[in-house]
Amino acid sequence: PHHPGEYFTDIVRSVQETVRHSALPDLEIHWTEWNTQSAPNKKAVSWSNNIYVDNVFAASFIVKHMLALDEACDSLGWWIASDIFEEYGYSQNPFSCNYGLVTNHGLPKASCNAFRLLARMTGERIKLPEISGCDHSRGYAATRDGGIYKVIVWYHPPLNENKEGVWDECIRIPGDAIKNQTCLVSSA
Repeated sequence: PHHPGEYFTDIVRSVQETVRHSALPDLEIHWTEWNTQSAPNKKAVSWSNNIYVDNVFAASFIVKHMLALDEACDSLGWWIASDIFEEYGYSQNPFSCNYGLVTNHGLPKASCNAFRLLARMTGERIKLPEISGCDHSRGYAATRDGGIYKVIVWYHPPLNENKEGVWDECIRIPGDAIKNQTCLVSSA
């Protein structure tokens, strides 16, 4: 019942709607453990060997969903900070398919860098026009902090889709303060 790649966003928003229409509509919502546990189909789900937590898929998943769920709950707590934790022990491999933001050797993964980039998106979120002809696999967001404008762009196709090609988009940030608008080109 979910558009490919939208399950996580749909679930978080459905809980928000349930709370909103309950006897306690102002109840805080905290997701205390979530991650990029993903697979192209149900049979391929693996809790202990998930390559998608160690590669760029995790970063694009985080950026896409954090931007989409910015106001859907009070907090989203990532599971887990490091690849060293009691359930899986210590792996000798630096990229061991565990769920941490950093490897057992302290190397930041793509997921860690996604959170670092999002943390830099300070200030007021700017409402941007939708990208014409764009599917659910790509998007962008912008913030204004004083006179500084920041833009983050993401590309996150569902696992079962092999999309290739070039994405050329001119990003126009509304407002009188910006006289020279910049066109960004992103290659997929």
